[in-house]
Amino acid sequence: MSIGASSGTSYYFPGSIANVQIYNTSLTANQIQYLYNEGIGGAPIYLQYLVGWWPLNGDTLDYSGNNNNGVPTAIAYNGSWTSGYYH
Repeated sequence: MSIGASSGTSYYFPGSIANVQIYNTSLTANQIQYLYNEGIGGAPIYLQYLVGWWPLNGDTLDYSGNNNNGVPTAIAYNGSWTSGYYH
């Protein structure tokens, strides 16, 4: 899986990505609204369905506990934020 790039190409997403959360279930509109309202450092909901959580706040570690750590390629970390989890 690639986040911010097309696998096998040199195209990279020309923007910022933070707090990526992947679940193995669908989230309702209300649940998505809740996550949005938490802000950039918001913690995941429904941990039992959490597959991976990459805050992308200085590293590419998976904070879900599932050890799906990322391998950074062509990445620049800008700033630091802490909200909703301890880093």
